[in-house]
Amino acid sequence: MKAWIIHRVDDKVDFVLWIGGKFVGPPNLRYEGGSKHEYPKYDVDYLNEDALWEMYKEVGGMGTTVNFYFVVSSLSMEFDLRRIQGDIGITDVIHYFSGLDECTIYAEDVDCSPLQAIDIEGNIIFTKNSSEVIATQATEEEI
Repeated sequence: MKAWIIHRVDDKVDFVLWIGGKFVGPPNLRYEGGSKHEYPKYDVDYLNEDALWEMYKEVGGMGTTVNFYFVVSSLSMEFDLRRIQGDIGITDVIHYFSGLDECTIYAEDVDCSPLQAIDIEGNIIFTKNSSEVIATQATEEEI
């Protein structure tokens, strides 16, 4: 009688999530600023897009439009930074980090403020701080 023995690979890694920083470069692409959050012995079998968002919010992430990235293990950030796009991207993360000790993910907020605004009469205001202009116009009209 033959028996099949299935060995399950222990897919627990020290998971690191960086939030609040920005990518700077090239040349020499790097992630600057932000804060590092560690999840020791995280089981990547439970990693999915929802779990990643939950971790991001849990550690203080406030963005509504966020891109998550990872670097293919042992390669440079400049040439091997990969964006995680949905659960298929999570599958790539699991593939590249299975059997390794650490998995690092970088979150980058891509929420942006408008470069223009419209005043009360419908005129376009081209300024970086349009809210101040609108507030000033409102107080002038009230006088």
